[in-house]
Amino acid sequence: MASDYLMALASMKQYQKTITQVCNKVQLLQRELHFDAIAFRGISGMSIGFPVAQKLSLPPIIIRKSRRNSHGYHMVETFEEFPTAQEQVLRYLIIDDFIASGKTTRAILKETSSFMKGLYETTMCVGILLYLDTPEGKTKEEKQKEVIYCSYKRNVVIPKFFLSPSKRFEEKKLSQLDKLAITTCKKITEERIKEKFTIKRIPKTKPQKVIDLIGIPSANEEV
Repeated sequence: MASDYLMALASMKQYQKTITQVCNKVQLLQRELHFDAIAFRGISGMSIGFPVAQKLSLPPIIIRKSRRNSHGYHMVETFEEFPTAQEQVLRYLIIDDFIASGKTTRAILKETSSFMKGLYETTMCVGILLYLDTPEGKTKEEKQKEVIYCSYKRNVVIPKFFLSPSKRFEEKKLSQLDKLAITTCKKITEERIKEKFTIKRIPKTKPQKVIDLIGIPSANEEV
């Protein structure tokens, strides 16, 4: 007997089909986002993350939920180097079933950044693939909000991706919603970087001179 959120993977036939769909989607995203690894946490993440990592030869980053009652000593485990990592930036894709509170995603961001600190200058989550979630049945405005995930502490903007709702064919290219997610997040990120590094210099002008310029007498001036 499986938990409700794992019922979609309860049969081996459906499980294999989901793995195939996720592999296909990850390959499409890889061409666009050029990530070096995939990250996951918990049963729902590992059940898909491990077979996808093996099939696509992508290094896995496994984040533990707790060190207690565990044979491991690290919150983050990985098995190999990341040979495709460029410019000391490790780029990775998160795989999960769906986002409820955002706790899993925030934990992955935090632990991966901490674990990789001595190996890379920075880590970058390029997206979150949710294999059981779907934006179908929502309005255009709701979909636009649905494609973005914001981690609250870092204020990082991350695109969300979904599997195709159609079971009849394999996705041959990224959907319009996928492209919207990528472009929207890039735009927001660029705007935030610009705001962070742009300093608005306001000329220092004495109040007296400003008042005189607009033709209003100062308090010390006789009318």
